[in-house]
Amino acid sequence: MGLVTLHIGMPKTGTSAFQEALIRGRDSVVAQGRWTPRHLMDNHRIALEAFPPDHKDWRFPHFQRVKASGHDHSLEEFGSAVGENRDVVLSSEYFSAAGPDLTRGFLEARGVAPGDVRVVVVIRRQDAFLASAFNQEVKRTGRSRPFAWDPQNAVSWDWYKRISRWADVFDDSAINVLVYERLAHDAAPRGLVQGLAQACGIELASPEDGSDRETGANRSLSAPLLRFQMRANAVTALGETEWLVDRALERGGSYERFCIPAPLAREIVDYYRESNEAVAARFLGNEVPIFPDQVDGDPDQVSLDEDTHALTSLLALLAAEIGRTRNTCSS
Repeated sequence: MGLVTLHIGMPKTGTSAFQEALIRGRDSVVAQGRWTPRHLMDNHRIALEAFPPDHKDWRFPHFQRVKASGHDHSLEEFGSAVGENRDVVLSSEYFSAAGPDLTRGFLEARGVAPGDVRVVVVIRRQDAFLASAFNQEVKRTGRSRPFAWDPQNAVSWDWYKRISRWADVFDDSAINVLVYERLAHDAAPRGLVQGLAQACGIELASPEDGSDRETGANRSLSAPLLRFQMRANAVTALGETEWLVDRALERGGSYERFCIPAPLAREIVDYYRESNEAVAARFLGNEVPIFPDQVDGDPDQVSLDEDTHALTSLLALLAAEIGRTRNTCSS
């Protein structure tokens, strides 16, 4: 039986860059004797099959979009690869959402024994992860509420509890834990792509021109643009101001990125310290600390206060667009 390697995320850890490289380099992966889907949506469609029809997460629109995407053929192709005893590499955060029990049931139903599964997971320091996730919620889901962190809901980002569940189902030896900060330090995102590829048992080429870098829907907003988008979300429909923000991103600028303020970041880092040390002890050969500990005095720790420079720039871009529209209409 071939090995089935699952890259399950976590979200906001370079997952999109790796997935794009995996699809782009599929021919090379196949030449290395592995099977991987042809399209990113194929990976997600396969992963969604782990969710039973009555699962609560089917209420989310993005679940429905994947299900209706027309990629059902990927299930048959995956089944054929397993039936031919080929090594398989799949990458989808939906496996993480499904959890180990549902994923095991899905795989066993297709003839994949738990002992033939390898799980690759990337973790990121929780304060940076939460800041990045908040940024994406504002940009992509229309969030207008400010950032907040509640210890009562903190279990979702307790990496030890989440990873140990996978180890309890598939065995500790099946789990390969990577640390985002270590991978990203090596010429990100190429370090991320190469590190993940190696963990999945494959080789992938990364462009030397940096074209894997964060762009489009996954590109984070600077702190001033994030504040603008939050306010816009409160009074406009989702997507109506996207063109203006994208134009500002294209033009660039000296805007600082948003991070959680240092006192709260320290609280979050300290809250998860014991959990992260447990990850190190069980899965990383007791390499402590996993993450850098510094938060106080970091110049990137900026607030979401109004920025007149950013607002003036956005107003100028809006005025320029109005001017182009007027000229087009009058010509």
